[in-house]
Amino acid sequence: MSFLENIKSSFKSSAIVTQLIIINASIFLVLNLTLHLGKVNLALYTSVHSDPIDFLTHIWGLITFMFSHIDLSHVFYNMLWLFFMGQLFNVIIGPHRLLFVYLFGGIAGALLFFITSLFVPELGGYLIGASASVMAIAVAIGFYAPNTLVNVFLFGEVRLKWVVAVAFVLFSLIDFSINTGGKISHVGGAIFGMIYGIQLKNRVDIGAWFERLFKKKSKLKVVHKARMTDEDYNYNRNVQEKTLDELLDKINKSGYDSLSQKDKETLNRLSKNR
Repeated sequence: MSFLENIKSSFKSSAIVTQLIIINASIFLVLNLTLHLGKVNLALYTSVHSDPIDFLTHIWGLITFMFSHIDLSHVFYNMLWLFFMGQLFNVIIGPHRLLFVYLFGGIAGALLFFITSLFVPELGGYLIGASASVMAIAVAIGFYAPNTLVNVFLFGEVRLKWVVAVAFVLFSLIDFSINTGGKISHVGGAIFGMIYGIQLKNRVDIGAWFERLFKKKSKLKVVHKARMTDEDYNYNRNVQEKTLDELLDKINKSGYDSLSQKDKETLNRLSKNR
């Protein structure tokens, strides 16, 4: 296996959070190398523009902007926040749903930025960065499992809803005159995350269609497989939901670390099957 094939294989086997961090870091390096060595600002081509004509002629920016950063501090804090919240999201909601929230939370933030700029031309410029996407992930998990206990440096165990609330206020509302466009995108991502988290808590997965797009159909034909009756299916489903709810309640009351290894494996399995 060649060096490139090894990298490709390692990337595919990595968790979605790790993959997103690698993509963001790689694009950050490319943008900076081309800017400082080639004197070409590729960020102008990967961003969301406030001007309607530029917005439409760079429509791919709705996707590429959320992977693009120029400032080191910007990409560092976004990836740190993505790693922290992404791990919680993976455990409690499931890794297969994270990409949907990342992408569409980012798009929601970009659209709110663009629509607002139509009425407030002073915003101007362009939008880059994963902040809206990361905010969507944080708010989604905050609304889905608000009472989950997480360890915060210097503060000890704090309920997740307060961590998310403080982060939203600090990064999106305080000193709104600085990076106004970016903070408006945070609000858009937060709104999407809130809707997603609330709907999922009510057992409505608005991203189920997205997940189905990536499911590979098995080419193996199963012979003589007994068909599960509706009663058996519903019974098994109810048992799984009850077990999952019990584990989430345990996390809310005592924190994730209170789970045994078997509980963690069960939680991970049931989250993937939801």
